[in-house]
Amino acid sequence: MPTPPNRGVGLPASRTGYAFVRLNGQPYGLYLNIEDMDDVALERWFGKFEDPQHLYEGESGADVKPGAEALPPDEGGFEVDEGDEANLADLKALIAAVNSTEGEGWSAAVGPVADLTEMTRIWAVEKYIGHWDGYAGQAGQFQPNNYFLYSDPAGVFQMLPWGADETFERHLAFDGSAGLMFDKCLADLACLALYRQELAAVGKAIAALDLGSLANQTAAVIRPWEEADPRLEHPDLVEDAVTETTDFIAERQGELAAWLGPEDEEEDEGPVASAPSPPGPGQAEDKGEPAGSAPGLHIERMGALPHAILTHLDLAAAGSIQQVARFRTSAGSLEACSTQASASEAKSITLHCQLDERVRRRLQRRWLRLEVSTTFTPSQGDPESVTRHVLFRRATRPD
Repeated sequence: MPTPPNRGVGLPASRTGYAFVRLNGQPYGLYLNIEDMDDVALERWFGKFEDPQHLYEGESGADVKPGAEALPPDEGGFEVDEGDEANLADLKALIAAVNSTEGEGWSAAVGPVADLTEMTRIWAVEKYIGHWDGYAGQAGQFQPNNYFLYSDPAGVFQMLPWGADETFERHLAFDGSAGLMFDKCLADLACLALYRQELAAVGKAIAALDLGSLANQTAAVIRPWEEADPRLEHPDLVEDAVTETTDFIAERQGELAAWLGPEDEEEDEGPVASAPSPPGPGQAEDKGEPAGSAPGLHIERMGALPHAILTHLDLAAAGSIQQVARFRTSAGSLEACSTQASASEAKSITLHCQLDERVRRRLQRRWLRLEVSTTFTPSQGDPESVTRHVLFRRATRPD
């Protein structure tokens, strides 16, 4: 089935339709007709395409890592679909910016060469529709995959979707590890806030599209053509696919609301100070303990991602910060995640402690209560520690 959410939320994406094919007069079946992403499509979206613009195609693990601009496509590099193949200055600038830093300040470094509002929106759509084989779907040997990088005349990049056939099946974690830019975005407080904002906007826009009705209407339109296809051996598979798609659509809105939590549902109220609503499946629950503090360290909030611990804290001086989360078993205490950061001056920072795969598997079977120790070592002085407890509810379905 076509996947209209990209265009429905204002993202540039190919138009789609259906074609019934006959070969030498004999019926050969129903096929999806997808608009190529080329200079014609780009001019329809952005105006005249001319130098120094580019369209780069990313497939089979191609990502904005150092040296990728010099690699062939089958070795993790980018294919130049449109634009000058000899002048890759725009791609080199993007790769340099993406890899120049991480954590706080990453979005400020990347912003001049990438439209992060557009990119976080496409990542939000990919996560929402379960596009595991795209840029933000998942980490893997052949991911990221199925995306384009388009640069405008000023060298500012947008990301365009492609290959969205593996969708509306997998309930991807909204913060699950994926392409390099996605992971670095979630580790930067400003970019993470932008991603959450775009997820909320995407959720509302997709709800307004009424995709469940669209799926059923589309199935009704193409059913006579399916029945006319002599090569279709199992027509019941089509009906099963429609049912699975509509079930996914019906469930996804609630899953997003549970992940975002009450703070993102109250757009004009600012930070939520009262006790949060009960979390959804797989979401962390802060146990309501008072905010931790030490002379040089103050934890403002410890939150609530399905597979990670997000901590907003203030440091009173320059130094290093380390966070370790553990849980108890009959064999003793085991580590669930760890992360660290440093600061050259007093500042507010955000820690993103990603739970390891072993802990995620445990969450498929049971709840876990994690003890989270955050230690600040100032440049001058003794280490200071604060300990909090976070309860992760049992996840109801795997990634």
